[in-house]
Amino acid sequence: MLAVVHILPSISIPIAIVIAMLIVWYSWRLGSDHVPPSRRKIRRMTLLLMLVTLPILVRALSYLDPSIEPTQYVVSWLIILVAMMILVIFAAIDIFLTANAHARRQEANIRRDAPGLFKALQSEIDQGPQGDRDA
Repeated sequence: MLAVVHILPSISIPIAIVIAMLIVWYSWRLGSDHVPPSRRKIRRMTLLLMLVTLPILVRALSYLDPSIEPTQYVVSWLIILVAMMILVIFAAIDIFLTANAHARRQEANIRRDAPGLFKALQSEIDQGPQGDRDA
């Protein structure tokens, strides 16, 4: 009896290899200086979880027949679902870290520019309105 699977291994394995290569490439790119260390760490944990989950996904899609091995099939999909929930949590943490870093940069810019803006406004007030002199 032949197993009934969702996707043929000849399709899922090459796709999984390409995805794994992209994950490794992106992980390598995260080592550059343009990515802050806190975000680099959470993103690498996310990528590691993706790499670990990828073979389980290929197995569930291409090798497990739910009618022949129902327990392994359900366990595989539960692992994938839990991994997806963890990935969503990691993404939320990444969003929080990114927003927090952006807010800190904006606050630093405001603190840096506030004295100059205050002086410009004070000189504008001291000179009076410019439009009344022409009348």
